[in-house]
Amino acid sequence: MANRGRNTHITGSTVVGANFGGRHNKVDVGDVTIGGALRGDDLRALVARLRVELAAHADDPAYARADAHAELLAEELAADEPDPRRVRDRWQRLRGLLTALTAGGAIAEIADGIGKLL
Repeated sequence: MANRGRNTHITGSTVVGANFGGRHNKVDVGDVTIGGALRGDDLRALVARLRVELAAHADDPAYARADAHAELLAEELAADEPDPRRVRDRWQRLRGLLTALTAGGAIAEIADGIGKLL
């Protein structure tokens, strides 16, 4: 992903804090990102670590189901430009499965880390 300039230029106005007013206002805004950008490498590493932890319990169907959802999340994150909405949707589904597991320790820590990045 290329870095793009993020510039905002306001002319014809009086700017006070986040408010501006006046006649003939013109606002030019560069690229805008609402919310935090996905931290791809960090997120991919945490999901990979989560999958290793889940695989350690592969004989349990609940863990296997969670790993299948983690795989879908990993696939989305591997895209050139992951769709933030799809990543968050996949994470919400996976998080629900992880909450139902009686796993603590590393899985809980990893899930917390992923949640903080999203």
